[in-house]
Amino acid sequence: MTENCADPVAVDPGARPELAWIPLDVLDVDDRYQREIDTRAGRRVIARMVAEFAWRRFSPLIVTPSDVEGRYMVLDGQHKAAAARQIAGIDSVPAMIVQTEGLSDQAESFVSLNNDRVRVHQYALHRARVAAGDPDAVAIDRVCAAAGVTVPAYPVPANKIAAGETMALRVIGQMIRTHGEEIAQRGLTLLAEAYRDRPGNIRASLIKAVCATLAASISPAELRDRVAAKTAVAWEHEAQRVAAVAGMTVVAALTAAFKGKAIELPPENVPAVTDGGRRAVQKLPFSVNRICSCGAAFKTDVVGLETCMRCSA
Repeated sequence: MTENCADPVAVDPGARPELAWIPLDVLDVDDRYQREIDTRAGRRVIARMVAEFAWRRFSPLIVTPSDVEGRYMVLDGQHKAAAARQIAGIDSVPAMIVQTEGLSDQAESFVSLNNDRVRVHQYALHRARVAAGDPDAVAIDRVCAAAGVTVPAYPVPANKIAAGETMALRVIGQMIRTHGEEIAQRGLTLLAEAYRDRPGNIRASLIKAVCATLAASISPAELRDRVAAKTAVAWEHEAQRVAAVAGMTVVAALTAAFKGKAIELPPENVPAVTDGGRRAVQKLPFSVNRICSCGAAFKTDVVGLETCMRCSA
């Protein structure tokens, strides 16, 4: 239920705007305060608008009369106007015409229009996409439901997230596209079981690494026990330390650890942590060029390539 203000506030809203259909060829943009839309992100947004164009998805532009008779400056809606120009048969768009007093007033209006709005977060958009029957969003919901994992409907702080919940919405979609629904579901199920009573552990990096490991036909039971041996944060910290020295991504280091594989290190380098907690590379007096999934580094001609000093893996 929407809350209502107890006492309406008295303000001067200025001249009442007009609603009209404005020809596209009389719309101008002032580069002194408007953003550049001919960027990779801008072109991507416009391309999506063109591909999905429908009047029911098109909100009116906000424009103001120009100094040039019969022309209008766009205050809000550049991308929509650019997309409309690419649709055959469209030569005008709906717009709200507001009155401004010169350049500074227009620029201030542009700032307010872009600041005074609540951005719709990805979780709310996901719920809307599910309701709209979007196949990718429906697949994410289907996989999560089968795995017993929940994605909250709004952003939740890390210390407030419950067991069985994850904020890794985009990563789940990525895993479905990369590995398929079955692997994505098995990966989420495995993490939910490994961390059944431990909240905040179904994290993006672990989801990626677990799915990559399952795709390599590793035993799910063995993998679940290996993952459950440490918290997600402990796994990530160890992977960050290894990745910094081995020259690989954190997810790749996690995947190697979950597979129980040793990682090649540059000669004479071993990961170390400074007193301030920052990662560093420590030089040793002997050649260390192997690191086990448990984090132990060793000299290959003493211990052997397949045996770890710490865990005998």
